[in-house]
Amino acid sequence: MFVKHWFHNEAHLKQWVPANWSNTRICIALSDLHEQAEHALALLAQVGTTTYEEGQWLGVINGYIMNIKYNQSILNCSLVQELKIAQERRTIEAERTKEELNKLYWQTMLLRWKMTKDIGNNIFRGTKWLIQTVHENSAPIISGAMALFIYNKIFGLTQRR
Repeated sequence: MFVKHWFHNEAHLKQWVPANWSNTRICIALSDLHEQAEHALALLAQVGTTTYEEGQWLGVINGYIMNIKYNQSILNCSLVQELKIAQERRTIEAERTKEELNKLYWQTMLLRWKMTKDIGNNIFRGTKWLIQTVHENSAPIISGAMALFIYNKIFGLTQRR
């Protein structure tokens, strides 16, 4: 009904829809019908209109689009269209935010892995240095340890009971 006729006013249009439909719902339906009509025109353009009958379809569909646009203007559907666009934007932004958070998560995990690797390498280098130092200076270390042992035995601290 929205497609075949244009209505004089909002009250006249609302006589042809279910009573529980709001203006927003009617505008969404009109927008969907407009989109379908545009797709039909695109399909006819792809197929080609060579016969008179196919050419008539172009006129009919264009007439439907004019009626839909007029009916949309009666209900002031431009606001609904703006809301629909805003909702699509929010959906896209939410997906982008999710994607960015996922990317940041993996970058953080990579950074943690690198830090753990560096800490492990530094511990290994430090341990290696300590072992080399002890090995290279084993004579003085052993001499010092022996001197400390003898000192403790001779003058060492004993526990008194």
